[in-house]
Amino acid sequence: MSESRRARAESDGAGEGTVERRTFLKGGSALAFSGAAGLLGCTPPGGPAEELEAASDPDELVGAWNEFCESLKAAAPPLLRAPAQSPEERASGLRFLTRLISQTLDHGLEYDDPAFPQLYRSQEYASQQGGPNPDTSYIDGRISGEYDYRLFGRRGDVHFVTFSTQRGMKALKEGKPGFVDNLVGQALQVDSEGRFEIRIGRERPDGYSGNFLRTTEDTERVAIRQIFGAWHEEQPMELHLERIGGEGELRPPPRFDDIARRVRGVGAQVGFMSDFWVNDLGRFLSRPNSFQEYQERDPDKRSVAYTPGGRALVGVW
Repeated sequence: MSESRRARAESDGAGEGTVERRTFLKGGSALAFSGAAGLLGCTPPGGPAEELEAASDPDELVGAWNEFCESLKAAAPPLLRAPAQSPEERASGLRFLTRLISQTLDHGLEYDDPAFPQLYRSQEYASQQGGPNPDTSYIDGRISGEYDYRLFGRRGDVHFVTFSTQRGMKALKEGKPGFVDNLVGQALQVDSEGRFEIRIGRERPDGYSGNFLRTTEDTERVAIRQIFGAWHEEQPMELHLERIGGEGELRPPPRFDDIARRVRGVGAQVGFMSDFWVNDLGRFLSRPNSFQEYQERDPDKRSVAYTPGGRALVGVW
């Protein structure tokens, strides 16, 4: 990848990691202008009104928005009526929902193009789900079993790192395991300068003996976790993700039907994940003020992709 296409790495605080962001000013400006023009009911120079009318359907977008809002309305009661010990906990339930919406919008709308993958921080203070580990930096990238990818960068010296390929919501509803393949930091092959490359795809390339993560037809993301022991001392990883064969391609502006599909999907995912976490974490309420193993009922699902040693602990106070 040429330096002109490689994004400037940016870090938003100690331990947050360095994540690639690709920005194409020309394409972004065109998209922003056409979106503003649509809201104002005017036509950008050089774009005939009849072409714009043929390219979009207001009723489709309104329908998608209404379905999105209905999904959010349905997601609220199970979460807000879950057992709570105080008014503050009840308020935290609503805050959990707003954070879940924010996180899911990133996952299902802003970064949901496996042909043009981007890495992003999937769990932050105001954008999260479940019960994230405060010593962990979570980074995701949308991928697909249809393509092959190259994840590369520098290892840094974070205490513990993991890479995994994972299935999406549809597969989880069908009872399939979330994880497809894992690569733990100790097994990561790096050169003398700490650089590494991981190939991601359905099959390992012929003659390739380096780092590899397997995908399936229902794989939807690559997840990276950096678990810090001393945030102020450890250097986070530098990370880049690209689709093999897509070098030099510009991501096209999103089509109206694609945006409508994604908005509907975000609403459905918020509803599913809200219900999932209420039931999943609710099982720990009977034993407050203690740490309990998250996978105690399914020991076979212990995974080092979650935490060092594979035994993640959950506490309720």
